[in-house]
Amino acid sequence: MTTPAWRGRSLSHLFAIVTSLKHNRVVFRSLTENLDTTTRSGEFLFQVRRARAV
Repeated sequence: MTTPAWRGRSLSHLFAIVTSLKHNRVVFRSLTENLDTTTRSGEFLFQVRRARAV
């Protein structure tokens, strides 16, 4: 199932949402950017972006 989300959220809000989804065993895959938490490399890039945003 795909639930679209629109831009306009802050990075900290995005990270909070993705973390919440992950705890509920839901994956995040961006349709407009190269961000896919279903793969190891996607999860790594997500963590790198998270670290750079702090």
